[in-house]
Amino acid sequence: SGGGSRPKAGDSQLLKKMTNRMSDFEAQVSSQLQLMSTDIEKKIAFLGAQPRGIGAVHGGPGMDAVAHDVDALKYDVGELKDLISGAKSDTAHVKRIVLACERDMEDF
Repeated sequence: SGGGSRPKAGDSQLLKKMTNRMSDFEAQVSSQLQLMSTDIEKKIAFLGAQPRGIGAVHGGPGMDAVAHDVDALKYDVGELKDLISGAKSDTAHVKRIVLACERDMEDF
């Protein structure tokens, strides 16, 4: 009885492939996000290294605009870090589920 609900032998292999692909995807996303983060940090450092007298040459508001842009960039980077953290957490949760399914399949 219950013969129809028994998992197939291929299900375990499928779950292992899913786990491997999720790991590959996570590595790709992490790598891409690291590159983006490094690029943004370089841009912020570049803006921060600009001479403070820019605004004085052009009538005043230039430096305020740069400072505002840097603050906006910092805020956006913070938002990106929050999103990345959430995505990593979601990925880790799905990986735990897939691994639990793999363990269940090995019992059959």
